[in-house]
Amino acid sequence: MEAQIEQIVDHIILLLHFPFFKLIFCKDTPEIIRRIVDILGSGLRPALVVSSPKMAKETLKNHDIEFSGRPSMLSQNKLFYNGLEIVFSPYNDYWREIRKLCVVHIFSVKRVASFSSIRKYEVSQMIRKISGHAASSKATNLNEILMSLTSTIICRVAFGRRYDEEGNERSR
Repeated sequence: MEAQIEQIVDHIILLLHFPFFKLIFCKDTPEIIRRIVDILGSGLRPALVVSSPKMAKETLKNHDIEFSGRPSMLSQNKLFYNGLEIVFSPYNDYWREIRKLCVVHIFSVKRVASFSSIRKYEVSQMIRKISGHAASSKATNLNEILMSLTSTIICRVAFGRRYDEEGNERSR
């Protein structure tokens, strides 16, 4: 039980780094967690903390729509078409329609399988690069290599060419 409380406290502390969350507890939340949050403080937007599997199942099964929304922020409205893309769109008829389009046309099993050769090739290139670094006792920045792998796969799938072709350097 102590290990579970410790894990819950760790996750609550992570949530408190986002000042827009105000934590709301269900009735079976241990008192120690409530006290810790009172001491650390919480923010402006409500966030429900569910501490038992039974309550989590109940919450997600029966009240999924109430908890599926995301906070609307000025930056997402300015950068992402007033929050109308799939990531930032509120849960409504529009979101369900674009989700259906993505599932049927973009992320279908057939479409994803058609790019398996690209993924296999790029992963083998990444492994070859890491092996080369290991053979020469060179330090390897896995974060950079994995970011490059992800970018290259996305560019090859979306644009048909590698991310680093034609002398285009990666910019941060």
